[in-house]
Amino acid sequence: MKLVRQKHEYGCVIACIAMITGISYDEALKVCLPNRKSGQKIIGVMVNNCFFKRISKLGFKFREVKPALSYKKDALVSILHPIYGGNCRHMIIWSKKLKRYLDPFPNRNRKMKKQLPQKSYRENTIGAFVLIDK
Repeated sequence: MKLVRQKHEYGCVIACIAMITGISYDEALKVCLPNRKSGQKIIGVMVNNCFFKRISKLGFKFREVKPALSYKKDALVSILHPIYGGNCRHMIIWSKKLKRYLDPFPNRNRKMKKQLPQKSYRENTIGAFVLIDK
């Protein structure tokens, strides 16, 4: 799985879909926000039934699971945002192959092996959706 950085402040879900499906960020943007007009500001992506229906058209299906320390398959993981805090959520990926979390939040100095401590992701997990079909 290739790490994809989010290009927009609230583009974490878009980047995570790009990572887990193997499509580009721009393609994932069109899937996640199909009605967005060019140049329109992105204020987040609602992760709901409609969202998962759009993703299923790419051949990917997910199942909601309880937060865990690790997952048996690749997963979209919702955490409390480590920077914004409060009720702000952030989406990251659990990579089964790498056995670690991948964070799409852009930081020039943060390479795949130099992300936030894995423990901080586990402690802040509030929800997860495991890939069940590809």
